[in-house]
Amino acid sequence: MGAGVNGWRGRVCTITLRIDVHEVVSVQCVMVDAQNKATPDVIVFDPRGPDFFELECVPVEKVALVVEVVSPVSRQDDRVRKPALFATHEVPYHWRVELDRDQRLAVHEYWLTIDLDALLGF
Repeated sequence: MGAGVNGWRGRVCTITLRIDVHEVVSVQCVMVDAQNKATPDVIVFDPRGPDFFELECVPVEKVALVVEVVSPVSRQDDRVRKPALFATHEVPYHWRVELDRDQRLAVHEYWLTIDLDALLGF
């Protein structure tokens, strides 16, 4: 892919802002379990509790949304391994952002289903 794609990817990945009680950061590692960590392009997480200035990685249970921007060198990881990894560890939302065959922006959204009967005690 040419320089235009790299520039586009960089613009998508450079996000830092604060939303309500959640924070949005780019390229922050997430500790998914005792032996595994992953570094998504963007995460939305709940900063309450741990001192994130002292932690190397955000605990997976604090993550509300993971965003992966697919690149040619990480396509398999971004499309297969990371969505499965974060779903296994119950991250509620996962977005995969990439260019489609016509070079248009495509966002693929994944979310965990919620058993409303169990949640409401039925």
